[in-house]
Amino acid sequence: MTSGGGLGAAHQGYIYQDQATSYFFASSLLERYAGVTVDRKMVADDRFDDLAVQHNARHVRRQFKSSDNAGLALDLKDLLTVRRKLRIDDLVRSYKRAGVGAADEYRLCATWLTPADPELLRLLEPVKAELSFPGHPSKTFRFRADLIWPDGGTSLRRPLREASDITRQEFLDFSQRFIIELECPLASCDFSNPGQLESLLLNLLTDSIDIGRYPNQNRTAVDVAALLQQFAARTRAAGRTVAPADVERELQLQKDFGRVDQQFPIEMTAVIKRVPLRREIKGQLGNRRVIVVGPPGSGKSWELTGLAEDLISDGYLVARHYCYLEPGDPQVQRRITTDVMFANLIYELVQANPALKQLHRPAYSAGSRELEDLLRKGAEQGLIEKAVLVVDGIDHVSRVFAESTGLAKEEIDIVEELAALDLPEEVRLIIGSQPGPHLEPLRDGAAFIQMPGWRFEEVAALARRLSVPSALHAAGLGEVVKEFLEQLHNRSEGNPLYTTFCVAKRWGASPRAVRSTPLRNCAMPLLLVVTSRATTAIS
Repeated sequence: MTSGGGLGAAHQGYIYQDQATSYFFASSLLERYAGVTVDRKMVADDRFDDLAVQHNARHVRRQFKSSDNAGLALDLKDLLTVRRKLRIDDLVRSYKRAGVGAADEYRLCATWLTPADPELLRLLEPVKAELSFPGHPSKTFRFRADLIWPDGGTSLRRPLREASDITRQEFLDFSQRFIIELECPLASCDFSNPGQLESLLLNLLTDSIDIGRYPNQNRTAVDVAALLQQFAARTRAAGRTVAPADVERELQLQKDFGRVDQQFPIEMTAVIKRVPLRREIKGQLGNRRVIVVGPPGSGKSWELTGLAEDLISDGYLVARHYCYLEPGDPQVQRRITTDVMFANLIYELVQANPALKQLHRPAYSAGSRELEDLLRKGAEQGLIEKAVLVVDGIDHVSRVFAESTGLAKEEIDIVEELAALDLPEEVRLIIGSQPGPHLEPLRDGAAFIQMPGWRFEEVAALARRLSVPSALHAAGLGEVVKEFLEQLHNRSEGNPLYTTFCVAKRWGASPRAVRSTPLRNCAMPLLLVVTSRATTAIS
């Protein structure tokens, strides 16, 4: 695993192998490798046992060679003798002994320079091949197999000429699968003073995995790299196969972008679908933004939640974020932060279309840049034909912030972030809010829809869902049902929350949709208004 002799050189070689393995572990988080196997021999005297990667049905086995001598170059003797454990016939045997289980590719990854020896250069052919360390200018070669072992003749190279167990065809087949990758990144073996390899790993963790940003904002790339190296060493000692989930668990990465649960509290048995309103909102989706405004308790969240389900049925990709759910929510302060909003939107997009996960970069972070990039790439690659982002309850942001502890103003600039989003043509934004000046940044290019008050038929339907008429009939008050429902509609002013609270308070119902909103005139028991008989019977 290293170029020089002695225990010190061998130890340095193991450190290089562990750091290279760490890089592949980090890459597996992005590429979702099926497995990375470390330091396990596949056959007797396996010369490609340092690292095996299974990805996209391809099996690639690598051997690493490193040196602290930056001027060391590949030498012909490295392939003709046992000094580097790279004798050419031994390499071929590692392939031959695997039989039908042979890897798709065998690769030597060395920090050594391209050889200057013209004889060796004549036997190597530069080829285009995927680099083991993207971003680093390694050089890749294949054997000129026809020169090493000419057709109709014997091998020019003694190890092959003397290897009676290897045929020319076996050598040719191996040469088609063998890549020599030279000038691989050098290592300092010190993350606090990084060399080329350490810098590649740190950059991968920072730029593509986004260590240091939400939701992994309290981690540093150096600390995570050190954890990876320790994990690689333990894996090497055990000869383990590691999956991306193992790496995530070892690093304790948040895999859900830092989202919070947001099941909106709807009592489905009490929901009244307002078809004309949903049709009106859909009709405004030619605008980039649709803002649905209404007073407290007017049913905005109910309708937007139901609308989202309708849009999904219509073939839209839909992602939602609720800035507020209900009183007593333990996550109420986190919901008003931009970090959580973008985390929820990205999470729901990826859940709705898992193919988007491979496009999301950085892979574990959430923010406006990440959301814009994901939507743009998804649209460009045909994964998003039409999508809607639904953000509800932005009027709650300032109220919750006023009551919060530990939040900074810049953490809750949801309106400004939404206004600044650069969304592709395929994506629309629907916002639910109470009216107010906080909506001004969103007005440009937006369609406004005012929540209409509930009609008598809708209030009556809600009362029936809450078993109000049946309760009146059971109390012997069937003749006052119509008048009661009329009074209920008038006193609630067509507000479903007020309606729900009034009847829930009287009959002991407790739908989850009831919130602590002022009742205004509805606090008066409605049966007192309807008839004195009702007062006697119910009170």
